[in-house]
Amino acid sequence: MITDSVELCRVLDARLGAFLVTDDRPATVVEVCLDPPPGRMTIDSHLFPLEPAAGVEQAFGVIFRHLLDRVGDYLLLHGAALSDGRNALLIAGPSGAGKTTLAMALLDQGLRLLGDDMAPLALADGLIHPFHKAPGIRQGAAADLAGQAPGPLNLEQLPAGRLEHRARPLGGVFFIGAARASADPTAPYFFVLTFSGPPRPEEIATFAALPGVRLAAEKGWEVVLRIDPQRCTTSAFEARLAEYQGRLLEYGTIASVDHGRPGPPRARPLAASRAMLLLAREVQNRRHDGALAQRAGDGGWLSCLASALKGVPCWAVETGAPAPTAALIEELFSKS
Repeated sequence: MITDSVELCRVLDARLGAFLVTDDRPATVVEVCLDPPPGRMTIDSHLFPLEPAAGVEQAFGVIFRHLLDRVGDYLLLHGAALSDGRNALLIAGPSGAGKTTLAMALLDQGLRLLGDDMAPLALADGLIHPFHKAPGIRQGAAADLAGQAPGPLNLEQLPAGRLEHRARPLGGVFFIGAARASADPTAPYFFVLTFSGPPRPEEIATFAALPGVRLAAEKGWEVVLRIDPQRCTTSAFEARLAEYQGRLLEYGTIASVDHGRPGPPRARPLAASRAMLLLAREVQNRRHDGALAQRAGDGGWLSCLASALKGVPCWAVETGAPAPTAALIEELFSKS
């Protein structure tokens, strides 16, 4: 990497330094220039403009997604993972659903943290491996539980003995959300695209032209789409993502902005077939030309996911306040 930003080097080392290993694959040249403004970066021959006030975070996002696509030995699941010393508990759900908040609350229940945002599931043995990236704390309950202001949480601030350092077999999966539809793979869901600059009308129109896809919101560089999975095929949508890969900083499912007032938490069993369809949306390295697809085949990773979920109890959870929701999840997990 070539950069004039000392701050970007510091961020990369702080967040990913523990995971860097020697790689004999061809290196990608990344160039990030923030001075003089406007900032810009080049990766895989794609040019990304960077905003002066957010250039470091935007550059980190592009580099991080590029690294995810190079992973072929794991399914990188977007979820929080914890351990009771024997098995791994996975909390899955879209961004903004409250995974980190529940992870912080479950630490108070005696569980140990495998990772708050990414759960690597090994194709070889089906184990969930630790991924101790500094948790991102948003304003609200997660910040209160962590006892700090919003932002990256220094792992050293966690209570002693609260990090799990060994891979564990998957022992339970909990899909969280504020509505029953959040755990229904046939129900419409929201998906956000973050472009590397103001989205062009023709780019938005290309996605919105797909059957079952419509524009839900547009703000700054972000475009929120509402996707009807009964009308929109995964292959067609993935093809659109690949077409605009050079313009996208990041993308993924997000929770509805309107959660309503939380009531008492409730949980119901979820069939493995439905859980697999929901969890497939949260695989972060599924791009058709990425290392995972090359290793397992475009559909092969779905078989790996199905095998990992075989015999594993899955629940759909309507979340309430963090403490009672964590207590409910821990009780169900301990009985599984």
